[in-house]
Amino acid sequence: MDFTDGNKAHLDMTGGVISGTLSLKFPTVSGNFLLVVEQDGSTRTIANYKALDAAGNDANNDGGTAGDIRWAGGTEPDLTDGGNKRDILSFYWDADEEVCYGVVSLAFEAA
Repeated sequence: MDFTDGNKAHLDMTGGVISGTLSLKFPTVSGNFLLVVEQDGSTRTIANYKALDAAGNDANNDGGTAGDIRWAGGTEPDLTDGGNKRDILSFYWDADEEVCYGVVSLAFEAA
C-alpha cells in the first residue's frame, strides 16, 4: 500500500490472502494513515506487515528491527472473518524516527 499520495487506502481481500508481507510505504512527512481491509465470505489473512520509508527502504524503526510496525498490545492484528466485514487499521507514521505505530478497529458491518 502506497501512502505517499494520500492518507487513506482500501484493500479488498476478495479471492485471496496475503501469505507474504503487506508493505506500507509512507511519505517523508509524519502523519496519520488509514487502511480499510474488506473481507469476502471466506477467511482472508495478512501474514505480515512491514513499514517502508518514502524511498521504499525498510523503516529504521528508531534503531529497532527494520520495518517492524509497533502494534498496540505488541501483536499483529487478527483480522475479522466473514462476509463483507471490514477492519480499519490506523497508523501513525513518525517520519523523523521512521517508526510506524498501528492500532486496529475490528468487525465493522452493516446493521
